[in-house]
Amino acid sequence: MPPSSLPSSYRNPTAALNSALASINSTADQNRPHSKATTILNAFEDVASILLRALKVVEGIHPLVGVAVKAFEAAYELNETRRDNDKKVDLIFSKMASMMGVLADMQHIARPETGEDRYDRFCDKLKTVARDIKECTAACDTYSKLTFLKKTFGVKSWDEKFTEFFDLFDQRRVELHLDLSVFIGLDVRNVARAMRMQRERTDLAELFKQLEDPKLREMTRFVNANGGATAFLDQTPDADRRFRDLLARFEGAGADSTILPNAGKNVSADALKSEIRDSADVVRLLKEDRQSFNRKFEAVKLKLDKMNAEIITAIRAGAHDKLSNKDLRHVWREMGWKGSVKARHLVAALSNFYQQKHARQISEAIDSDLSGWITVQEANAFTASMPASLTMTEWMAYWAAGYRVFCINYARAIEGMRATMGGLALHVLPSNQEAVDSYLSDYPLHVADLLVRGIIVCANESEEAIPMNLTHRFVNQWQSDQADVRTQLNLLHWEIDAENSLSIVTGGGQIEKFIFPLLYVLLQRHIQLLKLAAMYKLSNEELGDARRTISVLMTSVAARVRTLASIFRGQNLDPATEFRYAHGGMFSVVYPGLQWGVMPDRFKYDEQQIQEADYVPEPTVLNHPHQPPPTGATRKILHVCNAFPVGPRYRCLDCEGFSIIYSIDLCIECAQHDVKRAKDNLNHKQSHDLLRTMRVIYPRDLWRVMSDALNVLKRARQAFIVPSRRTRADGDNRGENRRLPACTICRTPLQLPFWICIECNHNKYTLCRACERLTCDADFKYPDRDSHSWHHVLVKVQKPATDANVDDRFAVVDDRLTIVEGRLATVEQKLDRIIDILTRPRHK
Repeated sequence: MPPSSLPSSYRNPTAALNSALASINSTADQNRPHSKATTILNAFEDVASILLRALKVVEGIHPLVGVAVKAFEAAYELNETRRDNDKKVDLIFSKMASMMGVLADMQHIARPETGEDRYDRFCDKLKTVARDIKECTAACDTYSKLTFLKKTFGVKSWDEKFTEFFDLFDQRRVELHLDLSVFIGLDVRNVARAMRMQRERTDLAELFKQLEDPKLREMTRFVNANGGATAFLDQTPDADRRFRDLLARFEGAGADSTILPNAGKNVSADALKSEIRDSADVVRLLKEDRQSFNRKFEAVKLKLDKMNAEIITAIRAGAHDKLSNKDLRHVWREMGWKGSVKARHLVAALSNFYQQKHARQISEAIDSDLSGWITVQEANAFTASMPASLTMTEWMAYWAAGYRVFCINYARAIEGMRATMGGLALHVLPSNQEAVDSYLSDYPLHVADLLVRGIIVCANESEEAIPMNLTHRFVNQWQSDQADVRTQLNLLHWEIDAENSLSIVTGGGQIEKFIFPLLYVLLQRHIQLLKLAAMYKLSNEELGDARRTISVLMTSVAARVRTLASIFRGQNLDPATEFRYAHGGMFSVVYPGLQWGVMPDRFKYDEQQIQEADYVPEPTVLNHPHQPPPTGATRKILHVCNAFPVGPRYRCLDCEGFSIIYSIDLCIECAQHDVKRAKDNLNHKQSHDLLRTMRVIYPRDLWRVMSDALNVLKRARQAFIVPSRRTRADGDNRGENRRLPACTICRTPLQLPFWICIECNHNKYTLCRACERLTCDADFKYPDRDSHSWHHVLVKVQKPATDANVDDRFAVVDDRLTIVEGRLATVEQKLDRIIDILTRPRHK
């Protein structure tokens, strides 16, 4: 295809890029509003995509530019999947694109002869450009993953780093112009123009400041006004005061909030100060993240290399010729459709062509944005994802019925795996317990449980028969999906650290099409980690990577749910109703949680499966170093409230709050007193019902455990406690207890209150208060005759809170009567003295 036949935006993309960059510079120089620069950067995306397509044309003519073009294409792909929308990063990429625009001029010349020195030098220069692009992309990727706190205190260091790349791309742009002027006889006026733009560059520090997020700019101003980072790290009262003010401002600004509601955890002041100290060390941050980025960058390049679409042919082809599948191309041509078609028209035509039904499922599979219109790109994406072993008819049948069947199979399998994970957690080494508990208690994993629960609930409530016998017809698809996911995850070493890493695994498709195979394969890997945690001391980073991966996955799910909800509302549809039917109902339970700000928690999941491991994986599957199990390690008990103690933990059965996940939990000391929690106005009384556990109760198990505890408590009260009957005039008849059992350990008769196990058979395992205190010791050895285990949950049996309150009131009345009697006695004594004085005989 000759260059003259290309659109004008292809033939001269450099001019458009230079115009955009010049406008940005003028915005900074003339102190125009920040919104002007933002508008230019937002429009820059279209210019960059035009340049990318033009560079692919140049690469077809001059393969030597491929090394730089591939690096730029991978960088552009990673930048497109960023979620933070940071304008500084966009500005750096605009300068990178301006540099690459120089190569677009090569489309006007013929391929040169190889073997010349200038040819080899130019190839070396392009390799240098590719390395610079990769280094810049790595820095931008690391910066985009920084917390709000690190960005605030490291803003100066990162601005300096971005300025280095800005200057570097300016320099490379001039060098490319010079090389091309010698290599292909390019007009030297272009070189002079590039050098003049480099000299006239605007003040980047001021421009970066204008493009900063307003919240970040405000927090940076506050930090600088108080003396910088050192002023917050000193061990002085003033530094402590400034640090508290900083935390208050961060809470007010909503810093470090995630897309998932209520996912935040309490972080210690030492951890925050450590982040502040590390925030300015850009070199160390880049070094730590480099290995993960290299895997991600190479995986993106591999994915882009496999995209062998004929761009030039697609530009010149008609609307129906752009479709890659012959059957779909035939329907498109026969119906006379142009660039897009209404979804219901396409579905009707395909139904006639393949004699197929299930219009909604097919529409959801093709119409990825659920807009009601299907574009050529969406149709191509649908057919491109079709396995080579399936025909178009089979592929349509899969999405019409087989897809939901597989979602149900995956959901049931994942529920079983989650129960297994809870059982395996009971056998991990004490040195791994805290990391395992943090992983299994993480909020995104709870969201994953609800995603699975949505499929199962909707399947159980479905009025139509679900053809589960279709499983064997698409078993190859089941295996192929998992194999593809494993291949991509192996490239990333099983760590998905950001949205652009996730797009590598999913190929940029909608998350609902990949979530269950991906979650299934990931949990298989995480089960292997839990099995190894029972044999070796694992690095904290091992399960930390697993937590981060699930978090990124569920963040993408939440973003997709919000997008679909907006689309439904725009079509005057009720999102809650639509989610019950869309994609098999997978989002039906998650959506209300996103809307209300707290996820549903009243589901009774399967009990933990505590069976022996069927196999033990080799430690070679680990990504981080491991150690032999430490000798003499014991289960650590943390006396910390509202944290994640591994030891004795007391949870109130009466103080629920807005969610049982956030009900009051206490350490062994605080459980002996009344406690008030100000943030949700909960008042815990010592007379409230309690359960005790020596392990962390994970969110998926909490409702089941609390329900079982209340049922056991109800039966125990009915069996051992007679309700109070106050019939006597003096109010002293408080009823009496039935005969209580003996303590299982010391064999002494029990007295109220006492403790009973909710997990032992027939709830016959009982403890007195003294023995309950003994079992709080992590090293306590239970008698051999006991079937009771350390991880069993106990519930406190005492008089109901209402009876206890009545007793308290009578005690108060008794105290007041005693006070009154004392005062009356004093008055009587005074009256006796007065009478004595009045009756005493007077002396004349």
